[in-house]
Amino acid sequence: MDSKKTGWLIIVILLAVIGLTKSGVLISKDDFVRKQLSELPYELDGWRGEDMKYPDWLKESLKAEEFIIRGYENAGGQKVKLYAGFFSSRKGTSTHNPDVCYPAQGWKIEEKAAVNLKIEGRNYRLAKRVLTKGLNKKVIIFWYQAGNKTYAHKLLHQLVVIKDAVIKNSMKASIVRISVTQDRSLEEALEIEKEFSRVIIPVLVDYLP
Repeated sequence: MDSKKTGWLIIVILLAVIGLTKSGVLISKDDFVRKQLSELPYELDGWRGEDMKYPDWLKESLKAEEFIIRGYENAGGQKVKLYAGFFSSRKGTSTHNPDVCYPAQGWKIEEKAAVNLKIEGRNYRLAKRVLTKGLNKKVIIFWYQAGNKTYAHKLLHQLVVIKDAVIKNSMKASIVRISVTQDRSLEEALEIEKEFSRVIIPVLVDYLP
């Protein structure tokens, strides 16, 4: 879908939501109390976490209301890096898009695809990217999360943000990224990331409304 069609789609949906809200069909209150990401358990179903250091400038660059960067390792020695960011109207809801951030750091996006996971009977859709930089090559998965729903495309998540802004007078957005922090084949790395995602997605429901 090109940018012009995307823009018109957002406008049409927004107008429809506004119309329903004014008519009283859609009226609700956002009374969900979010848990702080800093309270996310360090022990998660066989994975043990530890906060990772990051440069001072990163906090200002991300402009997130709250975020964590944490490494997790399981008993088999598999290691992943978790980034989870929560954005609200206090500081803005423009989540950092990996499709922009990685190229800005010199990485080339070699492959874009979706990953489908089934967790506790519910289907989730995540985004997969294969990245290259010189001789380095890696795979990451990420998604935008709203409660128990995940979105592989930023546009779909933006529509949810707009809907909540109109209906609940509350703007919030969330993004989660998983990457393997050790030398593994792309296939192995992807499986490790998927395994950890199956663990972390249900837990994040209380942290990323």
